Amino acid sequence: DAITEVLTRDGFKLFKDVVVGDQCLSLDPETEDLSWQPVVTTFARMTDEIVTVKSSVVDMAVTLDHPFIGQKRVDRGSYKEWLPKKYASIVDIPKSADFRMFASSKWIGSTPATITVNDYTVDTTTFCKFMAWWLSDGYTSEKSYDYIDCAIVQATHFDLMRQALSTMSPTTRTDRLGFTNQNLAKWLTKFGKCTDKYIPVEIKELSAEYITVFLEAYLLGDGSTSKQNDFEGYISKEVRRFFTTSKQLMADLCELIIKSGGTPSVRV
Repeated sequence: DAITEVLTRDGFKLFKDVVVGDQCLSLDPETEDLSWQPVVTTFARMTDEIVTVKSSVVDMAVTLDHPFIGQKRVDRGSYKEWLPKKYASIVDIPKSADFRMFASSKWIGSTPATITVNDYTVDTTTFCKFMAWWLSDGYTSEKSYDYIDCAIVQATHFDLMRQALSTMSPTTRTDRLGFTNQNLAKWLTKFGKCTDKYIPVEIKELSAEYITVFLEAYLLGDGSTSKQNDFEGYISKEVRRFFTTSKQLMADLCELIIKSGGTPSVRV
C-alpha cells in the first residue's frame, strides 16, 4: 500500500519511491543468507482488495496473491515437525500459529581479525565496541587546522568503556574518553552530527557474531532492555530498544538486527 516500505542501501523507502537500480536487502530462502539485490523493474496495478497482515514479526498490507516464504508446522503426537519451506499467498496461509514466516536471517558475513580505516588499525572486537559507543555518544570537533578532537561522552559506563578500549590508548577527561589518533579522527568526521550518523560498511559486512558485539555495546551507549508481557502474564524473552535521532542510523540498526538473527520493529 501507500505506506509500506522496503529496506534499501539508502535506508527505508516507500515502495512507490523505489526505482530501477535501487538495491534492496533480500533473503535467499534456501540458505537464509542475505544480500543486496538490484531492482530490475517496477510496475503498478489496480486491485479490489488489500489485506493487512499483522503478527509479532510482520506488519504489512498486501494483495491477496502476495507471496510469502515460510514453513508450516504439523503435529505428530508429541512431536512437532516443520515442513520444508514454500511460497504461500494469504489465502493459503493457515490462520493459526502453524505457519512461520521468515522475518530474520542466518547471515554469514566476514570475520577479519583487524579493521583498518584511514591507515589506523585496531582489532575487530574493539573496533565494533568503539564504533557503537562513538556513534551513540561520541563527537569530533576541529580545534585547529591540523587537530581534530575526538571523544566519547559517557558517565554511567565510563570505567567499562575505558577498559574495553584500552588498546586504543584513550585519554580520560572526567566523563569522557579522548582519542588522539588523527587518522581515526579525520575518518570519523565523515559521519557528521548526531542526526546524520550512520553505520559504516566495515561493521555491516561483519559476521553475525561481530555484529552482536556492536549491538550489545550500542545498548550501553543509547539503548535499554526490558521484559515484555505477552498474554496471561507470560513473560516473553528480553526486548531490546535502540535509540537514535538519525533516520539512516535507524535503518542501519534494523539491518544489523536482522543480520544478527533478530526481528526489528520501528517506533518514531
